[in-house]
Amino acid sequence: MLENLGIEQSSGRPTFSTAIPSKKNNDAEKNHRLSAFSKAETDDTDFLVEVAKDLEEVDKKMESVVPSQEGALREAIKYAIGYHGKMYRAAAAITGCRAVGGQRIIAIKVGLAVELAHLSSLIHDDIIDHDSKRRGLPTVQSLWGTERAIIAGDYLIIKAIEKLASASDHTEIDPNRALRAIKLALNAGLQMCIGEATSISSWKDMDIKSYLDYAEQKTGVPIQASFSTGAIFGGGSREEVAALSRYGLGIGVAFQIIDDLNNLTSDEEISGKPQWSDLRNGSPTLVLVHALSKSDRLTKRRIVASMGTSTVRDANMAEILDVLRLSGSMEYAEKLASVMVEKAKASLNSVKETPAKRLLLFLADVALRRSC
Repeated sequence: MLENLGIEQSSGRPTFSTAIPSKKNNDAEKNHRLSAFSKAETDDTDFLVEVAKDLEEVDKKMESVVPSQEGALREAIKYAIGYHGKMYRAAAAITGCRAVGGQRIIAIKVGLAVELAHLSSLIHDDIIDHDSKRRGLPTVQSLWGTERAIIAGDYLIIKAIEKLASASDHTEIDPNRALRAIKLALNAGLQMCIGEATSISSWKDMDIKSYLDYAEQKTGVPIQASFSTGAIFGGGSREEVAALSRYGLGIGVAFQIIDDLNNLTSDEEISGKPQWSDLRNGSPTLVLVHALSKSDRLTKRRIVASMGTSTVRDANMAEILDVLRLSGSMEYAEKLASVMVEKAKASLNSVKETPAKRLLLFLADVALRRSC
């Protein structure tokens, strides 16, 4: 199944030395990703294998961005690349490019750029959220410190822009089209920064509308940019790019809602982060915002007092979870994510029927079942 792509989780707690992925483990993960694509529930097996091979190329090229100079920065980036996960955004860019008839070599370059940008955001997210683990492994800042983690994230975002610009080196790429795609990608980065800043400064006062605005900025727009940047570089028409843009935005917001749910309802092996870390860190989630809107003043005060406190006891977290369940907020979030995915899929009605379009519809369903 496509939702099972990525790094196998270790059952033991890794040490500094065992946390760094070996080449043998990376090769096994690539084979796993390829196998999972070829077994996906669709008749377009040949096309899925092609996309899996494109992702394998992205995987290989990611290693080329590691600095040549020995030192902590080199080791931190080498380590971060090893835990980059299921490459949903790279798959989005590749499929968006191929859906409009784009060339494989260009699709891979755009996929590499968006995956590096995403990896940068993960490093910075972990710093903001004070998370010590991601996908069962120690985070970059827990091994190399906050300062080096910030530099590693900055390095990767600059590399992402560099790789995206290099996609325009092909003579068949219209410079104006390339500039349009790069501007779109940069705007996505700006929106993500605004979303993160909003979550830090005003999460206690969020209502459902402001949460959805935040989810759009943090995750919706970046995933939207993955699909539409791929489509622009692939030579898509304005109508095709617009359709993929609407699709990507809806999928991205649903992606964030399900990610929030996973952290509340799944263990660390499934969500990739310590359970309930969003509550402990004071991170806004749709479930929480909805529950607070339904709670009386005393209950709301008790929940808000517990959030953002890393030392709060599990018993307090369990009490908050009971409130979230009784309010119907989890079911509300699941339903809204499902509605957004269906609307996103409807955005593709104007896109011609191809294996790439069928994969896009499949990726939409993956967003609802994601476990990364």
